[in-house]
Amino acid sequence: MPQDISDIYIKGSSFSGFDPNRLENTTFESVIVSKVEMILLTNQGECTDPNFGANITKYLWSTNFPSSSIQTVIQAQFIKYIPELSPADYTIEIFILPGQFQDISLIKISLGIASISVLYQ
Repeated sequence: MPQDISDIYIKGSSFSGFDPNRLENTTFESVIVSKVEMILLTNQGECTDPNFGANITKYLWSTNFPSSSIQTVIQAQFIKYIPELSPADYTIEIFILPGQFQDISLIKISLGIASISVLYQ
């Protein structure tokens, strides 16, 4: 794994662990976690690369969409946009619960270095 990696710090003030004095991510772990969060929280078309993002909210408004499809989309995004990771470096778990107006999803990404969970409702 690379040792000399850095990236712009993009975590918003509403995120857990936000540091208002930080300008960049300088460790491998913080860069990877930021990339994972960006992929999970971005819909395609919201940034300069129109293919970037997992489109999770789109799937939650669809009916009878299997969690395996969401997992496949996330994995494809990781392969393309996080080349520092191989599929053996992480696991993706998707839990979908029927909601009153739209489905609710919990996505859990387990990395060897961290675990990330995102709840969509």
